[in-house]
Amino acid sequence: MDTVFALTLFALFAVSSMLLILLGTRVYGRIAGKMKDVDAPVILSYLTEKLRRYDSEEQIRLLDGNRLLLQEEGENGTYVTWIYTEDGYLKESLLAEGKEPVENAGTVIGAVRDFAVSFSSDQLIQLSVTDGNGDTGERWYYMEGTP
Repeated sequence: MDTVFALTLFALFAVSSMLLILLGTRVYGRIAGKMKDVDAPVILSYLTEKLRRYDSEEQIRLLDGNRLLLQEEGENGTYVTWIYTEDGYLKESLLAEGKEPVENAGTVIGAVRDFAVSFSSDQLIQLSVTDGNGDTGERWYYMEGTP
């Protein structure tokens, strides 16, 4: 009887351990999946912080309504940060002036369905993002350093 009790107790412990591991794996999978989703407000905050580094409109250019180019002087010349969409993602690439991003080489900022930038005036920039979940966000950025 002692052997049967010990085996039953061990089997109960093994089954409980396996259930706990499976439950933990499912919870981890859900959390990890949600962490990959970057929503529109986070993307807009990132872009706003990027724009704050540039104090004149000559440093900020727009191509095709959805490519933002941010120009800066470095030790070895002029560099341009490209912010653009590719394959359903908003990406960023830092390149020497005159170069264009290579396909599939940019750093992913987040999944987006739509990204648009427009200049409403000399000092006012409108950013609009529709994230991977379909939520749309909009932000206006005013360049205070512009004369």
